[in-house]
Amino acid sequence: MGVYINTGTAGFESLRNDNYVDKSMLIAHVNSLINTDQRFICVSRMRRCGKSVSAYMLESYYMETVDSRTLFDDLQIAQDPSYATHRNRYPTIFLDLTGFLPMTKGRPRMVEAISPSLIRNLQDEYPDVNLYGETDLLLALYKVTKHTGKQFIMFVDEWDMFIREHYTMPGLVDEYFDLLRHLFCSPESKDIFALVYMTGIMPIKKFDNQSGLPNFIESTMLNPGTLAPFFSFSADEVRTLCQSNNLDYATMCNWFDGYQFGNLTHRFNPVAVVKTIWHEKFRPYWSQTGSWHTIEDYVSMPYEGLKDATLQLVAGESIPVDVTTCQNDMHVVRSKDEALTTLILLGYLSYDCNTHTCRIPNQDVASAFGIVTRVLKWVKEY
Repeated sequence: MGVYINTGTAGFESLRNDNYVDKSMLIAHVNSLINTDQRFICVSRMRRCGKSVSAYMLESYYMETVDSRTLFDDLQIAQDPSYATHRNRYPTIFLDLTGFLPMTKGRPRMVEAISPSLIRNLQDEYPDVNLYGETDLLLALYKVTKHTGKQFIMFVDEWDMFIREHYTMPGLVDEYFDLLRHLFCSPESKDIFALVYMTGIMPIKKFDNQSGLPNFIESTMLNPGTLAPFFSFSADEVRTLCQSNNLDYATMCNWFDGYQFGNLTHRFNPVAVVKTIWHEKFRPYWSQTGSWHTIEDYVSMPYEGLKDATLQLVAGESIPVDVTTCQNDMHVVRSKDEALTTLILLGYLSYDCNTHTCRIPNQDVASAFGIVTRVLKWVKEY
């Protein structure tokens, strides 16, 4: 059984090093949502874009069983009026869904493992609350909340793992959404949770063109909203890192700049930058992770115009894309535009929301596209 309640600050402590980039003002934004109708939040970004890092930071800030002032007093958030109001005031639940893979060994009923695991943890943490024989996680949380008088803040990391990795298992996705709706869309949900913060790669899946969790507000690759600055590095932040680590800023831009989130331009993938600093060497990030196979899967789909669009992208062009029909499911792709939109959501293309166009953002991703076009033996035909 894992530990999910008040899990500690080790995850965030390990990140407070010389190259830490202060994104703590995210806390002020999230504080403003506590116990409002916008308390249910889902942040989706490409891999290695700081989603989990931010979740660790938020949990360390809110967790009631620690005093985390030493982690935050020297950060920007310490100057915000809301800093002391919510710091270390809530019991927290941190659920990393990737942790259920080894527990269940890929069995079709793996979603069923979530509730009993959390209920057992609740019983250990709150022995004075009678949870014996309880099988409904929502009811167990409600009992604890009524007993303690305290609402929970819950984090769900890699929320879309079941959808991405186990979409072939019959009924699994529906079963998973039934659990999420029961937890977060029930009348009791607002009594139990002061805040729910989910992170993942894909936005919330649509069913019949409607969000599977309609009460959640979302910050996505296509529409990041006010959270845009907190899940990428800015040009100024990267310039400072380069100066501190004796790396050439212009070369760093060529390799890893080029993303656009909302109206923010010149955004960098944080992990690609940090890995470059660590290795003291510029080299491809996406192609070395084997991600070019994912690009190949989408651009080789048999949709009219997709091959030509891909060759235009490889040639350095920006091309129009309609992002409105995508179902936010990597495995439900029905057109050229949905294939391109999925590549945007996965971080292989950058999207300009003002011109409704997409492009390959930088040399890092271009190297992965180059591998794909060589493997497919494509030749530009115009």
